[in-house]
Amino acid sequence: MGISGPCIDGILGIGYASATYAAANLGKEYDNLPEALVKSGAIKSAAYSLWLNKFDGTGNILFGGVNKARYQGELQTVPVVPVDGSYRSLAIALTDISLKNTDGTKSYTTGLPLAVTLDNGSAFITLPKELVDPIYKEVGGGFSKADGQAYIPCDMVKSDYKVTFSFSGATVTVPISELIFD
Repeated sequence: MGISGPCIDGILGIGYASATYAAANLGKEYDNLPEALVKSGAIKSAAYSLWLNKFDGTGNILFGGVNKARYQGELQTVPVVPVDGSYRSLAIALTDISLKNTDGTKSYTTGLPLAVTLDNGSAFITLPKELVDPIYKEVGGGFSKADGQAYIPCDMVKSDYKVTFSFSGATVTVPISELIFD
């Protein structure tokens, strides 16, 4: 028995049916898991919520609803935006990034709004150079072309900086220490 297409462990496609390998390469679309669960009557809504633990790879996904114990503040919704004129990914608009510390708050908006996908399959944030270079300068970091990685002074993990990402009015604020890997 053969398998057509790539076989990747640890990936669960829950995006649009048009963005699957089968749609792109075989001309076939099928219901993704949330849609199939709705059609089977197992859940009432194709909504899902994802909670990921810090860096240990654990977490939960809940199909059909939201686990209110896993977030703080008021739940907000933001519109999904098209990328290159079509809805092929669950992209949303990044509208502002700000850095706050005891000296004040600086906002960064060059090149924004920008359609971004919040990808639970990667711990990295990929943004355009013209947007991140001023942020790197503020925190003493930079980008190494040789390594293909951003860098920041190790002592910044103890700094009081907080980074706020704004998505069409909804905001997520994280301490900069959460964004630094050893």
